[in-house]
Formats: sequence, C-alpha cells, structure tokens
Amino acid sequence: MIKLNDILNEDYPFDVYKKIEKLKGGALLRFGNEIWIKIGNRKDQWLCGKGIEKGVISDSTVVAQRIAKSNKKLKIESKLTEANKMSVSYKLNSHDKHDVEKMWFTLVKDKRKKPGDIKDYISKKLKINYFEVSSYIDKKLKIESKLTEAKMTQAHAKILSNLFIRMSVESVIPHKDILFVNYTKYSERRKLIKYAEKLFKYDSDGRMTNAPSGIPGVGGTNWIAFKSRN
Repeated sequence: MIKLNDILNEDYPFDVYKKIEKLKGGALLRFGNEIWIKIGNRKDQWLCGKGIEKGVISDSTVVAQRIAKSNKKLKIESKLTEANKMSVSYKLNSHDKHDVEKMWFTLVKDKRKKPGDIKDYISKKLKINYFEVSSYIDKKLKIESKLTEAKMTQAHAKILSNLFIRMSVESVIPHKDILFVNYTKYSERRKLIKYAEKLFKYDSDGRMTNAPSGIPGVGGTNWIAFKSRN
C-alpha cells in the first residue's frame, strides 16, 4: 500500500520548493497528468516519468515552478516502491548497453514503431529507467551519423568493440576504410559478423595464415574486415 505523507495545493513555487527539495531518492510527485521521480539522494535531480516532459531531468526549482503553474493538487509518495524503484538513476554497465543495443536495432527495423515507444518498451522490459535508456540510444544515434565516414578511426573501433561482450575478440584495428577484428575462437565467426553488421558492412575474413600483411596489429589470429555501410 503506497503511503501518502503529504497532500499540498500551494500557491507559490517557493512554498512548494521547500516541501520537495529535501526529499530522498525514489520520492514520487504526482500533479495533473505529470509524474516526477527523485533520482539519487545527493543530487537535486527529478526525472519526469509521465507527461509532456517525459524523460527530462530538472532540479527542484524548475519542478516547483511547474507544480505551482499547473494549479493542480500535488501528491507526494516518499516511500520507494516497486513501481518507481527502477526510476532511481544509475550508470548502465556493459551488459546493459549490450542488451539495449540488441533490442533497439531489432525493434527499430519496424518502421511502424515510434522511437519513443521503442525506448519505453526497452525500459520496461529490461527494468532500466527510461532516461538512461533514452540518453544512451540518443548517443548511439548521433554516433550512427559518423558511421558513414569513409575513413575508420579509433572511435569507430571502440563502437564496434562495445558490441562484442563475452567473446574472444582481442582487438579491433582501424586501417584506412577498414575495421579489422582480431579474434581467437573461429566458432564465433558467424556471431561476430551478425553483431557487427548492425553497424558496419562485412567485407572479408580469414585465418592467421592469410591475414593482410603490413598492417600493425593485424595477424596472428583469425580476422574479419568490415567497411562503412554506405
């Protein structure tokens, strides 16, 4: 049972601010059709979980102004429940990122689905707060625009490396317009190509016996080469 520790209807933002600024992480505010969740105990940050500002993070001052301007009754839930536990902020680890990317690149193929709906689905499915999922995907989408560049760089190599979690990849080497993936278990060849083709285009591959010569860092292992998708 959710315990409401206060019900307010303040006229001025400062009165509201004094009520909400010291609330602990996980506290939830409801007013009108909006829901805001306090993320973390030390930082003065509120995540909008529902309403026109969904996914936006603001401080207590801004949230207090929105509450006062709405002229709606404010309900404060200070007890962290299962319903808002997943909204407490934390950093995505490498496994989270891998799962988010895998789901995003699968679901985004369906042109009928809106990006916001896909993010919301991923957030609920993986039980990771919406802001972290949205922020990470938006960063990936910005990176996507760089993937059309002809010349490969260390930045491209890092992007590709992040896809290969728990695999035998030893290194990813950029050389001119090619990214070379060095790996040890040949049984992983198909899986590596499948993952990499989410972002890049397969070019060629082979064993250590026919590795390209004269390229620092390439040779001595199995290898796969990828190009830009364009």
